[in-house]
Parts: sequence; structure tokens; C-alpha cells
Amino acid sequence: MSRSIPVTTIGACLLLGTLGALGIAPEARAATLTPTNCNDSGAGSLRAAVTSATSGDTIDLRPLACHRIVLTTGAIMIPQASLTVRGPGYARFAVSGNYSSSVFRHDGTGTLHLRGLTIEQGQHRAEMANGGCIFTAGNFDGNDIHVRHCGAYARLDALGGGIYAAGNITLFYSAVYDNGAKGRSSGGGGLTLGTIVPGTADLVGGDLRMHRSRVFRNVAASGGGLRALGSVDITYSSISDNHARVSSGAMDVFNHGTGTPSRIAYSTISGNTAVNSIGGFNLSPNTSIENSTISGNAAPFIGLGQIIGPGTIVNSTITANVTTTGFDTNCFPGVLTLYGEFHVESSILAGNTCLGGISRDVTGQDTNSGPFPRPPPTVILGSDNLVQNSIFVTLPADTIRNTDAMLGPLADNGGRTLTHRPLSGSPAINRGNNVAGFDVDQRGEGFPRVVGGRADIGAVER
Repeated sequence: MSRSIPVTTIGACLLLGTLGALGIAPEARAATLTPTNCNDSGAGSLRAAVTSATSGDTIDLRPLACHRIVLTTGAIMIPQASLTVRGPGYARFAVSGNYSSSVFRHDGTGTLHLRGLTIEQGQHRAEMANGGCIFTAGNFDGNDIHVRHCGAYARLDALGGGIYAAGNITLFYSAVYDNGAKGRSSGGGGLTLGTIVPGTADLVGGDLRMHRSRVFRNVAASGGGLRALGSVDITYSSISDNHARVSSGAMDVFNHGTGTPSRIAYSTISGNTAVNSIGGFNLSPNTSIENSTISGNAAPFIGLGQIIGPGTIVNSTITANVTTTGFDTNCFPGVLTLYGEFHVESSILAGNTCLGGISRDVTGQDTNSGPFPRPPPTVILGSDNLVQNSIFVTLPADTIRNTDAMLGPLADNGGRTLTHRPLSGSPAINRGNNVAGFDVDQRGEGFPRVVGGRADIGAVER
């Protein structure tokens, strides 16, 4: 194993000596450690490199001739406050838990950085199990990584089938898929962030930043794809085909205590399901949905989800979501339930179905029935929207109602995510606005937000 440490100059050495004479401890310089083999343990292994590293160091796997490490003696424990493990790319190097242990368990409260790796086949089993493949007591930062085929299994509570972070999670150009959490209760089949303070009921929110990444085919009781106690900032990403054994197939976002608004932009949330309720998401106040598509999510009760206001939906398309049963014969509360006040601009809420055909695209809170006090009625402000059918919602006067949006299927229409493109003759064409000032539509570069003098309603331009 080689250890590469930057060479100090004579001046730097004199400075260090001076600091030492003054009783001031100099800051340690970060080092790069290079394993020499793909063994589970012993000299030259990744495990040995982690053991000898100090906080801030980088372990570089790129020079290795081998391409896969299979752990046979348990997870690699990382006690350092912060550490970076760098590989040659997710398609070129993997570390496997061999379906017998987690892969990385980080006890430090700094940040665990992973670059250019696939982390796979990890299992963590405990009375309370957090993190099937990756656990950190601090923050997690992943770039060009895949986390797959991992599981957290508990007699009591299981969180984060793929990744668990007590703090924040950042994912860039990455994918988290085919993971699961299972226990008496479980959440965040793909990933979980945020924690409960031990011995208390206090929640500490963790924030998610996800860019050009995918979370798909994960499973948990709630928050099949992800569970965030803090906020989310999701851009140019997709959350799809996740499943909840109870509720919230795509994600649960609680935004507890961080004070940071949530944002979903240039992204697609599709094909998520739940056994009982909320096929898509449960979103907290101060959420903004921008230039995004939400489609094909399904559950017996509230096929898509619920959002607590205030909130914003701008230049987005919400369609083809399905509620398979209804609370009453009018299919209340329908597919999407909004609570409070929302600002909606140039968006489509149409083509969602309930009970096999009744359209309930957006539902507010029924304030006139039941013995208990009700919140204020749902009010939508804004302009240039197409809402096919609503109940218990006050809509802007210029809303296009009771009209088929005439959208194509969810498909690859360009860009990094799937979208619904308006068909020729759609009432959405040239009927929207761009008061938000977007340069491009959901598909990104090369797809202007305004074509033909006026924006189309929805996430993409015809």
C-alpha cells in the first residue's frame, strides 16, 4: 500500500516548527492511500487502507488491476470524521457485501464521500437496522455511484435499504435501485436521511440534494423510494417504480426543523405504487414543483399523494395517476389532495382517474362535513392552467376546465427524463405562460421553454 503525501517546502517546515513552539497544533495534511489488491482484508486491502487513514484522507482504487472487492469478514468500519473513497467509475468497480453484511458503516459525524463505485449486495440485520449497504452517522456525498441489491432487516424498525444518513445526502449522476427495508415498521427503501435523537422523540432533519440521478424499484412500508426528515432539492432526476407496502410509494418528505423549502424541478415521478394509500408522495409545506412530470402513480386511496400548503406548482404536468377505490361514491379525496393555499401557473392537472373512470384531478379539504374542525379551504391562485376536474377547490377564473389535455404517452421525448408531449390539437398548446422565466422546458438544454410566441401549458413544449 502506498501513501502519497504532498511534499512540504522548507518555508512550510519552518512555519510548522514555529507553530509547534507556540503550542499551536498545525492542521494535518490530507493524504492519498492506494490499495494494491482486491482482497477482503490484510496488507494492501481497502479495509487496511481505511484502518490506517486519518480524517480527510482519500483512498484511491483507480490504479487497481482488479475490478471487484467481495467482503467476507463483515462491513468496512469507518471511524474517521470524513473520508473519501474514489473508484474508476460505477461501471468499472464494485464493492459487494456478499449478502452477509453492510459494505460501509461510517461512525464519524463529518461526510463520507464515494466517487466512481458500485456498492451492492449488502445486508444489515439488527433489532433496529439502519443502512443496508451504507450507513453514516454524519453526511453522505455520492457522485457517479450505483447502490443496488441492498437490504435493511429489523425485528423493530428498518430505515434506508440502500443508504442511511443521520445528516444530509447528496447524489450527483448516480442511481439507487432494487433495495429494500423491512421490519415491524420501515421507511426509505432506497435511502433515508435524518434521525431521531436517542432517548427522545425529537427529530433532526436531513436535507437531500439530488441532481441527474435516479431512484427506482425500491421497497419499504412507507417512502418506498426515499424518506427525508428534512427537505429535498431534486433536479433533472427520476423517482420511479418504487413500492410501499403501506403508504407513499415514491417518497415521504417531512421538512422537519431545517427551514429549507423543498424543490422538485426538471424531474419525473412515475409508476410508484402503494398497497394502502398514497401511491406517489407525501410532501410538506413550502414545496415547489417546477417544469416536472408526475405520472402513472397508483394506490387504492389517494393514487398520487398529498401536499400541505403553502406550495407552488409551475409549468408542470400531473396526469395518468390512478386511485383504484374511493372514500365515497364521488371518489373523495381523489388522486391529488392539496391542503391550504397554492400558487399554480401554466400547469396541467388532467387525465387522472378514480374508480376506473371518474376524474378527480385535484381535491381540496371538505370543510363542510364531519364533527371535527377543518382547515381552511383549498385555494389555487395563478393563471393559464388546465384542470380537468376538481372538488372542494377554488380555481382561478381563467382555468381551462372539463377538457381533455390530449397528451401523448409517457415517453422519451428528449432530455434525461420521460415526459408527456402534447398531441397536435391539444388545448395546452400556446395557452400557457412563462412567468417563472425558465429558459428551457423539463427536457433541458436544446428545448426552449417558449416555442411559437407563447409557452404551452405543462412541462414540455410541443
